[in-house]
Amino acid sequence: MYKPNLLRSVLFVVLSSTFLTGCVRFPFSMQEGGSSKPPTVPSGRIDHRKFEDVEIGSTPLNWNTEEIDRFSGEINRLFERRDFAGLDRLAGDLRSTKARFEYGGGWKIHTFYMIVSAPSTATEWDAHIAILGEWKTATGSITAKTALAKAIMNTAWEMRGTGYADEVDPAVWPAFNERVKQATNVLNEAAIMSERCHGYYETVLEFFREVGTDGERAEKAYQEAVAFDKDYQYFYIEKAYNLMPRWGGAPGELASFAESLITDLGEPDGLITYFLIAADVHALEHDQFFAETGLSWRKTKKGFLLFEAKYRPTSLRVNQLAAMAWSAKDPQAACNAHKRLTGPKDFNSTVWKSREDFETRHRFVLDAMCKMPRSENQAL
Repeated sequence: MYKPNLLRSVLFVVLSSTFLTGCVRFPFSMQEGGSSKPPTVPSGRIDHRKFEDVEIGSTPLNWNTEEIDRFSGEINRLFERRDFAGLDRLAGDLRSTKARFEYGGGWKIHTFYMIVSAPSTATEWDAHIAILGEWKTATGSITAKTALAKAIMNTAWEMRGTGYADEVDPAVWPAFNERVKQATNVLNEAAIMSERCHGYYETVLEFFREVGTDGERAEKAYQEAVAFDKDYQYFYIEKAYNLMPRWGGAPGELASFAESLITDLGEPDGLITYFLIAADVHALEHDQFFAETGLSWRKTKKGFLLFEAKYRPTSLRVNQLAAMAWSAKDPQAACNAHKRLTGPKDFNSTVWKSREDFETRHRFVLDAMCKMPRSENQAL
């Protein structure tokens, strides 16, 4: 039987001088699939033959937002009415059923926490956190405590910004560190509970990464999370983030971890998770992504195909595929992906640095890459 005991000793010793030094460095842009540099055309020549065994289709996206709209509407109504018992019941149902969205296969409990831990506008943070505090007082549930801790950390990063630590205004650090202490206290309250939740572990893993906790504690949290539910893809994505060089990962460590999941999870889930890791980690890197991380573009494409066969495609994932095809110097995959992104709603702002960035690449792909002969090597 699963016993949640590791994190009880882990969280209580997390708060340290690490927070006060502000030593964790973050990239200029945290947007998924974006680049911290202006768009540039990758250099090099491509052997198309090595891509021929993994074809990416060009079927247009069939947009349907009704499912997520209904889901978010239900959560927002419960929150606005302060129906805290209702929110706890909904989260409990999502946990026990492991509910996923039909489009994209995302876990609904993951999206639940994204919705409840942030207000609809940036000016409402204080009021939103106050309501989360009421929820925590009213029910004392793991859900309420997780949502509150996640929201407090969100506000900390709102005031800090996503630049490197040495670029942050020194006057911001005291308030940032105070928010970190508040989030630590709430997570400590959750850590001593017998109840557990996917969102709790995901928040702890994210928290440890953001505050620069040492690798041993982060690894203990990861192992306990996977023991709780090995099917929850977001645990592996958080682990992958921790293995990036910017957060202390050794060269090749990220690629080895992603490779191990193919064996550990089997097919198709291992390759699907491989794709999801590449897609999300690519958000923080640049146009030399595959060369520098050692991740396999061929396996990433296979994972995408398996992902799309299992779940209906979404704008996010096809946009991510298009951005990665650019990094992989694969004109055929880039062409096919961009052919699917021609509708008015197909641009995804979380993937590209800006709409201008997307449009520049989009036009180049359709006007140039799509016309490159497959039989010859081409310079991008």
